[in-house]
Amino acid sequence: MGTQKQPQNARAQAYALEGYHLYNNNPTRKQLKRAFRLFQKAAYLGHVVATHNLSSMLMHGEGCTTDRTEALKTALQAANLGHTAAMVNAAKLQLEDEVAIKSGLNWMQKAAEAEHPI
Repeated sequence: MGTQKQPQNARAQAYALEGYHLYNNNPTRKQLKRAFRLFQKAAYLGHVVATHNLSSMLMHGEGCTTDRTEALKTALQAANLGHTAAMVNAAKLQLEDEVAIKSGLNWMQKAAEAEHPI
């Protein structure tokens, strides 16, 4: 998931870890919804990886309704903080939109330069 520096906020870290645990252990729908809410809380507190995870869940409708506009917004937040997988997600979302193709290609280039295994 990248080598981004995490916030010193213990609450954000706790939310993110609990969300990660729920998300990655064969979750039920209820657990996915809980993971989504936990990632929201952690992202609000500045947790970069949680922000990326939130974006991915929004992209795929996991634990929430699919919302590609909000997915792009959160992907860009994490991408601007250096999260390479978020750069790739931002690029993918922007490449779906004819108007945003140039920006999408730019994010893909930044991810490649940061050595993300695209």
